[in-house]
Amino acid sequence: VAKLNNFRFRSIIFFDENYGWITGDNGILLGTTDGGETWNILHSPQDIVVNPYVYASTYNLIALSQAELLACNNVGTIKSTDGGKTWTQIGTYNRGTVGWITRKSDNEYFGALKTAVNGNTANMLYSNDGCKTWQELDIKVSEMDPSVERIYNFNGKFYANTRDKHILKYMK
Repeated sequence: VAKLNNFRFRSIIFFDENYGWITGDNGILLGTTDGGETWNILHSPQDIVVNPYVYASTYNLIALSQAELLACNNVGTIKSTDGGKTWTQIGTYNRGTVGWITRKSDNEYFGALKTAVNGNTANMLYSNDGCKTWQELDIKVSEMDPSVERIYNFNGKFYANTRDKHILKYMK
């Protein structure tokens, strides 16, 4: 498998055994169509002049098909319909940066708010319109830092890890 140097990566995702993507800091996005044997740079930090949506650090990516991708970064939620070559902003959240998203169903997503923590409420978000708008979930936690870093979907059960190493399970 390819060796990749000089990049700080945030996430890796495969849609199937061949199509995959790696996201990283400063807008780096790599793609493979051969199961990771070779990787192509789809976006680099220099692309800010061409497409400012991909400059910000992309925290994670969801592959809906070989061509359709969703991602979140410092400018909001972005979408690609051509495998990551071009991106369009589809949503923002005015109370902070959505740092991690996971899919619940066709248009339903959970998100982790990277910034703006409110007291003892876990900073988890929910969208029912394909990540265009977000609402905060009222999940009370006590005696811990509720700052959720990542959310995962395992067979319809949602788990989140917090900055202070707690695991949350969402059961609604």
